Order: sequence, then C-alpha cells, then structure tokens
Amino acid sequence: MNGRSPENQTLHEHLVRLLAKHYSSLGYKGIRADIPGSSETPSGIYWSSTPNQKYVPDIACFKNDAANTLIIAEAETCETLRSAHTQEQWKLFAVYAREKNGEFHIITPESCKDEAQTVTREMGITVTRFWWFNYKV
Repeated sequence: MNGRSPENQTLHEHLVRLLAKHYSSLGYKGIRADIPGSSETPSGIYWSSTPNQKYVPDIACFKNDAANTLIIAEAETCETLRSAHTQEQWKLFAVYAREKNGEFHIITPESCKDEAQTVTREMGITVTRFWWFNYKV
C-alpha cells in the first residue's frame, strides 16, 4: 500500500517517532502515532463521499495553545513523495486540517525537502509546517 522498501519503512517509522517526540517536548497534547508499538493511533479520516475509504494520519495531536489547535502530520520518505497514495492522503489531510482550523505538517528527510515542497505546490495544497530530518545513509 505505501510502496516503501523495508529500509525506507524503518526510516518512515523513525521520522514519525522523531516528530512525535518533538511535539511532546513542545507540550503538545493527545499525541497519537500510527507506528508499531503505539498504544494509541490516530482515528481514520475520510471524504464525506467515501466514508469506507479511511486514511490514518501518521500523527494527530493538539498544540498547547488557547485554541487547542489540531495538528495532522505525515512523514514521507523520498521514494513515496509522488505516489498516488501519498498524494491522496495529503489532499485529504490538508483539507481536514483547514476545516478544523488546524494545521497540516509534513516531515521528510532533508535530502528531499525541495521535492516535497514542489509536490505540494503542484498539488495546490497548504502545508502549515515542513519539518526536515538530516538523514545520512
């Protein structure tokens, strides 16, 4: 489904753990991560026209601000940035975050940050915050 090699699946899980830990250090609340071993995973999100086709974000949490701003975050490896699955998720999560007055974040390895920004620009979606991880193979 996600099209990742085993090595890149490990990297993906590392990115999710890294960002969840960072959110925790910022005092964000209700952090749910879709990774093996997580006790609480985010709820599925779907278009109203296709309720049986749910996508689960990598991370969902709330900022420690007065509004309890919803954060939906996705981690991607360089090899999946242009996959149809990734782009379907990003479109849905960006719209969902906007409708909930929330934020949509993406984390990728630093080596593909330009490509990630290009893809989101081509898609016409709003990403509130990009996070980069300096990963050396």
